[in-house]
Amino acid sequence: MPNIVIVGRSSLGICDEISMIVKALGVSETDGVITFSQDTVCIDMSSTHRDSPYLIVRDTNRERADKIALALNAGLDIDVEVEIPHNFYPRKS
Repeated sequence: MPNIVIVGRSSLGICDEISMIVKALGVSETDGVITFSQDTVCIDMSSTHRDSPYLIVRDTNRERADKIALALNAGLDIDVEVEIPHNFYPRKS
């Protein structure tokens, strides 16, 4: 199950765009989640501290994670990090 994490407040408006890109790759809209916190701010370390939002794609399937990350990077022109968790155990209900 892919999990797209939005890091940074200025990127909150892209949830619908993320969903469209991921669904276009063949991932069912009920098989993934988008995680964000409205209070999270991400700024660069320069003296001006500009907004520096980015995405994290987490998925136990490395090939799918890379495919999603590359599509989001190209489609949204935003930095994307990939994390591959060792295991994910979904709830049974």
